[in-house]
Amino acid sequence: MAPVPCNPIRDFEYSTQAISVPNVLVVHPSFAVNSVAELISAARAKPGEIPFASAGVGSSGHLSLELLQISSNARFNHAPFKGGAPAVNGLLGGEVKALFSLALVSMPHVRSGRLRALAVSSAMRSSVVPDLPTISESGYPGFDVTGWFGLIAPKNTPEAIIVKLHGEVVRVLNMPETRELLKNQGADAVGSTPDQWRSFIKHETEKWAEVIKVSGISKQAIK
Repeated sequence: MAPVPCNPIRDFEYSTQAISVPNVLVVHPSFAVNSVAELISAARAKPGEIPFASAGVGSSGHLSLELLQISSNARFNHAPFKGGAPAVNGLLGGEVKALFSLALVSMPHVRSGRLRALAVSSAMRSSVVPDLPTISESGYPGFDVTGWFGLIAPKNTPEAIIVKLHGEVVRVLNMPETRELLKNQGADAVGSTPDQWRSFIKHETEKWAEVIKVSGISKQAIK
């Protein structure tokens, strides 16, 4: 992979992670699996045959799939679509069997019975879908995939500004109305410290670099 022009850990100041957005592992209702364990068993019985959708090569859903394959030693047939909406439509239409999708997108279809939810991808259960087990709970400890958003600043931003920014953002994130608004948008409020935020980014960078390396995803293949 070609080098990037900056170092994400060294070249920025970190304030706080604001929100976390989990993926939900969903399957078509015609697919006779009701848990992560049953899904993995089905994949092991037919290595590389079960079509598993994503929004495209290198997308969050694709990387979630690759991490699941690495964690479980099971192989699916990756079916990349050109975007999240086409991937969901492909699953709804039965073209594919499974998909990692944002809760905001997938859960209305789960509630209507058009899809079945198996687990959430975050390390902890999400307030968005509190009844769903995590993949970690389902037999793969350490599995943790979320979309995330937070605040960073240019290198050498005065510490007083970082502290002020952190305090104000966390104050707003802790408001019940803010948490409820985010929940309705499929997100969990976080509000981490600057050190926690920097450590999180460092861990994410190292984790996904290894997943990309092991799975053989090339930069040229990411569209």
